[in-house]
Amino acid sequence: ASPTLGDLSGDAALEIVAPALDQHVYAWDGDGDPLAGFPARLRERDGGGPIPCSGAFECAEIINTAAVGDIAGDSTQEIVVPTAEFDDNPSAPEPPAGLGGFGGILNNVLANALGGSGRVYALDARGDVLPGWPTTPNGIVPDALPFVGPGVDHVLGNVDGDLKLEAIGGLATGEVT
Repeated sequence: ASPTLGDLSGDAALEIVAPALDQHVYAWDGDGDPLAGFPARLRERDGGGPIPCSGAFECAEIINTAAVGDIAGDSTQEIVVPTAEFDDNPSAPEPPAGLGGFGGILNNVLANALGGSGRVYALDARGDVLPGWPTTPNGIVPDALPFVGPGVDHVLGNVDGDLKLEAIGGLATGEVT
């Protein structure tokens, strides 16, 4: 995927973050040295162990650009990136809110019939997955084209006025969350 620049080490110098087709996220400093903890393989874990490369999580590529920013509100930058992991079982839907409630209900009904849920990860500067991640947004037809599917590039922004950035994105044919 396209590289992203961010200050993961907190020293005002930019590091380079690049997700890849091998299901890893790579991070290097300005001298080209890998950061500790990278490359980091992004793969959902089941019961504490890795899911084997078969079935729903068969070696899911990462084709999406990572977003880098402070989503934890701790003055350090984290990495947010979706993968092409896809589970035929949709995640539990969020309660609908506002005028978009019907669209959310419809998306979740169709995800149950035709689609499922993907995975979006957040990593700290050491390549560790943050608590509460990955998230599992639902999509209706996530694998419509080869290599295009669950992942949609995410952006970070402060939409609620607190000290943390929110990660905004979704799945192909899914709703934005």
